[in-house]
Amino acid sequence: MKKIGLTVLLASILATGLLVACESGTGNANNNNNNVGNNDDTLTFIEKADYDLSDEEAGVLLLGRVEGDVQSIIAVKGDESKNITRNASKKDGELAVDKELMQGLSAGVWTFTVTTDETTYVSEVTVATYILSDYYEFRDFHTATKNGATATADWYVLLDGDINASDSATGSRMLGNGKWCSFNGVFDGRGHTISNLQANRYLFRYVNGTIQNVAFTDYTQYGTLHEEYACFVEQGTGTIKNVYFQASVPEDSFVAFTGLKIENVVLDMTYTGATPTHVLFGGDESNLMMADNALSPAYTSDNIYVIAKSQVENGEVYFSRLYRETNGSYFAVHSQEEVYLSSKMLVNRRNQDGKMFDGSKGWSKYWNIVDGDVAFGK
Repeated sequence: MKKIGLTVLLASILATGLLVACESGTGNANNNNNNVGNNDDTLTFIEKADYDLSDEEAGVLLLGRVEGDVQSIIAVKGDESKNITRNASKKDGELAVDKELMQGLSAGVWTFTVTTDETTYVSEVTVATYILSDYYEFRDFHTATKNGATATADWYVLLDGDINASDSATGSRMLGNGKWCSFNGVFDGRGHTISNLQANRYLFRYVNGTIQNVAFTDYTQYGTLHEEYACFVEQGTGTIKNVYFQASVPEDSFVAFTGLKIENVVLDMTYTGATPTHVLFGGDESNLMMADNALSPAYTSDNIYVIAKSQVENGEVYFSRLYRETNGSYFAVHSQEEVYLSSKMLVNRRNQDGKMFDGSKGWSKYWNIVDGDVAFGK
């Protein structure tokens, strides 16, 4: 494993039974034929697959080899169910689902159940609005979010590898103005890292969806105007979870308003400008909001770890939580004790029982501690 930035470990996420492949416009999944006996109720799992709706060359979805004659294929996602038996065929023993059917499915995670006269196969198929592999694809996705929150409500976006924006050979690495960007879908980084992004003002104005399982390292913010206070997300009622965020910013918070649900996040912030500053919100109290009229914030220090320092002499950084009284007025609780100067200091003080990233508290498999340091990825 390789360390990136300040002690973030990168890794691929090829876990057992997981193969992501979208080559030549075709989604593929290898078969894992590990039958135990020949009982009728034995399930043989076809490995997971992704299908990219944004790929103009995307063709059939190949799900691997199946034994016997296909009797039925049912695709299910939540309350949606489709009988796709007529949309699939066997080619040299490999099951193929046609392009028209795949492009007609809504974005999200589907379960395909394939029944043959010999056994039953189950495959998890992610139909993605975008599958992002490089900076330019991320930039195109970011630009597309300017169409408004409603347009992104049903999006499902995946990373299929680490992205390094500094690898861009031509053009600007500066993303467009995040003031116009809203995201209401699901963004799943699958344990990958996006490094060296440069954002104007902030990455997203509103997030009412979910951003999860991703690390942002060496993130740089430029430009703060009109009393806007966030470097990552300004506001919303969505969820940010299992995210590592390492950034250098003048003075802005990670997020500005506490309507967002923030869980299982490590923040690693370096402030270069004014002091004092607050890691999780800032700004005029008249602009602050909380989700669903809540009296307390949608996050706690139990699932947010803050590493932060100021380059300003005697600079102060606070972990801040905002509360609303029953009469509607706000008050804030600021703590310096919950801000750590380094990741090793964080681990030393918060990992006394060895369970800092306890899975029972929702921390994903991508978190770990290696040599007394915070690690992200596998």
